[in-house]
Amino acid sequence: KSAKGQDLVDKACASFELLEKDYFSCSYLVNGVKFWINHERRISKQIKNFVWNFKFEVKFYPSDPNIMSEDLTRYQLFLQVRTDVYNGLLPCSFVTYCLLGSLAAQSEYGDYDPQELGQGVQYLADSAPYAPIQLQTEEMLEKICELHKNHRGIPPAEAELTYLENAKLLALYGVDMHKARDENHSEVSVGVCCQGLNVYKEKLRLHRFPWAKILKIAYKRNCFFIKIRPGEKEKNEPQTLTYKLTNHTMAKRLWKTAVEHHSFFRFGSSFIYSFIHSFIHSFIIYSQFRHHHHCRRRFNDRLKEPEPPKRGMFPLFGSKFRYSGRTQFQTRSESTNIDRKTPTIDRAASRKYARDVVAKNYETEGEPSLVAWLVGFSC
Repeated sequence: KSAKGQDLVDKACASFELLEKDYFSCSYLVNGVKFWINHERRISKQIKNFVWNFKFEVKFYPSDPNIMSEDLTRYQLFLQVRTDVYNGLLPCSFVTYCLLGSLAAQSEYGDYDPQELGQGVQYLADSAPYAPIQLQTEEMLEKICELHKNHRGIPPAEAELTYLENAKLLALYGVDMHKARDENHSEVSVGVCCQGLNVYKEKLRLHRFPWAKILKIAYKRNCFFIKIRPGEKEKNEPQTLTYKLTNHTMAKRLWKTAVEHHSFFRFGSSFIYSFIHSFIHSFIIYSQFRHHHHCRRRFNDRLKEPEPPKRGMFPLFGSKFRYSGRTQFQTRSESTNIDRKTPTIDRAASRKYARDVVAKNYETEGEPSLVAWLVGFSC
């Protein structure tokens, strides 16, 4: 009962022999809503009155799959992205579905062999879906089969990397969506990704806020706030945008996701160096005038009555939650020290597991997942 979330993640990563484990985490559902487990808290404190069923997933999607050092890590990312594709979380065109499907087939089956796979497309139909079920037609499978034949000679790891290189160009790649309403009471979705925060309406992006443009994020009750830095040519004050979620829990969930993504992707050596440099420079200037400013302030205080503190327009409410894991920069630095023989990837076992999971989940009208690992964790 004393196990923490990190213990569960470590156990899952050990099961898959993953060393670059900071991209991954475990999620669980509460009334159909996905929550990420807190690595620093005890599991029993986070999940009450629920069965302990967890799903092992990619939490932080890198903008470039080549950042990952090992093929095994990229393979897990490949499985996750493919899951996102056929779950409808990563929509794309017919042509892109076919291209990604053919690369997935090359990864699973290797070179097309009519004696082993047959002349038709049945071998594709027996696999996990290559697109959302309602979109995967006979025509699509025929096109996937045709393209699969052209990939002869491409190793599975290269096919998976090419798959990811194409998938990362899709608009919703790695975007964690949160339903909300804007200041006009219109239904929108606030998406969190490695580049920053995006606002979507019917999966079309309305606004894009890179991390560098965001001054502060916070939440209060069921509202999520984004304070935007004005442009270089703009003289107006920073703008605060407000988005309303269904309740306080959903607002905090969005805020925590944003904090974690910002911490993971933005905190690096160059960022820290620039921050420290600017801090030291400001401190030196402040020190030079500190004594003079202090004396002047004391003199002015004697001449007037103290005023009540003014309340800022931007709320300072919310949890004291802080991301405590390693950043992407730290993960990349440590991955350069990995010195082991590349683990063997059993893609045939993954293919069989995928068929079983998809069939089982569709029977129960749940969400299918390739990379899912349901854990009965007892302490």
